[in-house]
Amino acid sequence: MENQDKDNKKLRNLCAVSKMVTEGRQPIQYMVREASLGKYEDGVYDSGWMMMTGEESLDYVDNPDNIDYIPLSAVIAIDPRILPYLDAPQGSEWEWDENKKDFVRVTG
Repeated sequence: MENQDKDNKKLRNLCAVSKMVTEGRQPIQYMVREASLGKYEDGVYDSGWMMMTGEESLDYVDNPDNIDYIPLSAVIAIDPRILPYLDAPQGSEWEWDENKKDFVRVTG
């Protein structure tokens, strides 16, 4: 039960997601885990994750209007392929490999 509570709390943590994913419904093709920005409110933390299509330009990502901050559970609902990677350490980068039909580690 304790592990389930811990997992449920983790899935409430926020993730930065490109609006190309959340609004455009394009699949996640790139994800990176950076240092968490810490605690927000009501026990919700920044997970450190950023999820993108891989097609975003630097200018696009630098514009905060193009990024949504949503719970990890909502990101899983959009693209469940990310679930096995959520415990990856900070500094991890993953790209979707169409040939392998899986994410492959770029760094970390």
